[in-house]
Amino acid sequence: MTYIPPVAESVNFFRAIRHGFERSFKPQGTASKSEFWYWMLFYVSVNIVLLLMRYAEFISTKQFYVLTLIFTIAILAPTISLWFRRGNDTKSLSKLPGLILTLSVISFLLQSIVIGTSLNDARIENMTPAERCANVSNSAGSMPQTAAWYNNLTPKEKCLAEVPEYVYNPEIRETKQSRLNLVLTFSNILNLASTALIFILGSANSMSRPVPAKKHN
Repeated sequence: MTYIPPVAESVNFFRAIRHGFERSFKPQGTASKSEFWYWMLFYVSVNIVLLLMRYAEFISTKQFYVLTLIFTIAILAPTISLWFRRGNDTKSLSKLPGLILTLSVISFLLQSIVIGTSLNDARIENMTPAERCANVSNSAGSMPQTAAWYNNLTPKEKCLAEVPEYVYNPEIRETKQSRLNLVLTFSNILNLASTALIFILGSANSMSRPVPAKKHN
């Protein structure tokens, strides 16, 4: 006999938020359209409030990123659970949440690589020759710094011996930036695809369920 999930109840904004957190680790249930879209409204509203607080200078840039990270972590499990519960409430989209999750994870990893690489490159480029040499000296590198040939180098030559060539070579730096932009573009495409699938999931009609037979007296 085919299992038919229970009917998802229509809820208001505050009950949708409560259900979201209460059912963070219960993806086997169902979620109605109202619960799904009210949760999305909650997510967007909090992000808008944080942005307004940042632009109004109520919080610093660092505080903005910290609060955004905390909020994202807090709603991660409830949101994923909501995707699966909404999929359970539809007739043919039960596998769509898994695809959304896969695309989102890949996009996040690609963006993390781009951001991490860019921050590291910016850190190196902003260093003075002395700072670069000091950074190399304090790291556990394989360069035999006690060798006579090394001690005779100028500070910039010492840095050139250790720092990646793209720091001083504009062509290599431009090629690397082009590759990072390509990775970021692909990540944004995946992000847009997952967003479109989220809209499809939220707009899908609930599964048709058999009408219970009336009891005759």
